[in-house]
Amino acid sequence: MKIVAALFGFAVLVVVFVVWYRAYRDIKGDESALFSRSSRKPKTPNNSIEEFLAAYKRGEVTVGSSAAPMAAPAEAKPQIAPLAVPAAAQPALAKRDPFVSGATKLAYLACKTGLRDHHIFAHVQLSMLSTGGAIDPALARAGVDLLICNSAMSMVAAIDLIDGENAPLNAAKADHLKALDIRYLRLSTKTLPRPDTLHALLYKM
Repeated sequence: MKIVAALFGFAVLVVVFVVWYRAYRDIKGDESALFSRSSRKPKTPNNSIEEFLAAYKRGEVTVGSSAAPMAAPAEAKPQIAPLAVPAAAQPALAKRDPFVSGATKLAYLACKTGLRDHHIFAHVQLSMLSTGGAIDPALARAGVDLLICNSAMSMVAAIDLIDGENAPLNAAKADHLKALDIRYLRLSTKTLPRPDTLHALLYKM
């Protein structure tokens, strides 16, 4: 019986020693092949802040190094969008009223009275007077104050109202109208012709 008790006590001591040894190895992170389980994965290094600071003090790592154990990606700062500058307030659209006024209106009424068998149009762009061919963009945006058409709606004359006899002539406009066989008249706002003289003025040779 004493031998059996001694063997039992020895076995208990062996078991206690084995358990203590394995616990000690687990804490140290260095399990031997004899006591390690085949299915257990190796532990990863303990990357604590204290270890990083100790390594930095020893000169093993440098700030900003890609190999720093605890290096964390810098958080991107939120981009603040610039404040939109309000555009200058544009005036609201308004109907042009009246469409024809001033000296142009007086010349229009004179033409309506003296040329009853004709059609009169106001504020006509030169680009509307021709088709095909090229026209200078600046000239295309120019216009005439009045356009006179006969009863067949064929263009007869173009009229511009000027402030005085010495107003500068737009030679490009005059040449363009001449090329289209449209008589170009420049009437002074101070000396508008009488309605009964307009027919002869348009068709004089």
